[in-house]
Amino acid sequence: MRRRNLAGQIVIDFIGDGADIAAGRQALAKALQADPLRPELARGDLGGLVLVTRTRIGPSLRGAVTEPCPASDGRRLTASHLAARLLRRAEGLARHHPGRALIARAPQDVLDFAAPRFEELVRPLGAPLRIEASLGDGRDVEVSLAP
Repeated sequence: MRRRNLAGQIVIDFIGDGADIAAGRQALAKALQADPLRPELARGDLGGLVLVTRTRIGPSLRGAVTEPCPASDGRRLTASHLAARLLRRAEGLARHHPGRALIARAPQDVLDFAAPRFEELVRPLGAPLRIEASLGDGRDVEVSLAP
């Protein structure tokens, strides 16, 4: 929980008999004592389920990977988040199709964000990667094999 900075209400499902669950709950309580956020361990028997409530510090996950949308009152994925998604997809496709050329399509702001990093990130793929701006207003990325 601390390493990933998980926060809010966290449910842990211990598997085993009553003694195993009690031992797991006791180990969890001891581990939570070292947490500076002082998470709260719910009391009572929930059939092996343990509820931990931990205070959040910093933005929520939604706040960290989204930004206000200029076209609506909603939110959209950030260019940095989409660039990371684009590179993960390219890496996965290149791994399964070594040496095959790839085509990546993404919104222009994503390409602008990723452009300085593309060369160093694409080199390990061992496959040529052609980058194209996607058409339309979609906020997603696509990677496919070149014809």
